[in-house]
Amino acid sequence: MIFFQSQISYVDPEFLDIFTFPAILGDTKSIKNQADVIVSQTMAKRLFGENYPIGKSIIIINDAGKEYTYTISAVFKDLPENSSFRIDVISHYDNFLLMYNRKDSDWKEWATVLFITVPDKSMVTCNITVT
Repeated sequence: MIFFQSQISYVDPEFLDIFTFPAILGDTKSIKNQADVIVSQTMAKRLFGENYPIGKSIIIINDAGKEYTYTISAVFKDLPENSSFRIDVISHYDNFLLMYNRKDSDWKEWATVLFITVPDKSMVTCNITVT
């Protein structure tokens, strides 16, 4: 077994409706299936070289050393250097809850990020004070 350090993001499937992760292979919407992960093109090459990665399995090991097996269902184009995201692997949010024995309702245990879309941007006000 070969180990690779990687940046894994656990997201709700709607995350990919808000942010663009162009698929090179497969369908990034496949993240709706909890058993699937999507990977960056660099990660796919790192793991499988020039071999076709779709349908191949990877194992993610949590901090306690427990292994979880997932299937690669899509490869997305590497994100630009000026992106706020640094992501190698995207997995379903429920996998995080399972792997780390967390409860979605317990906010004191860990931090999360919330992104929202606003249909009518004229309804949004923002006051910023710089001191």
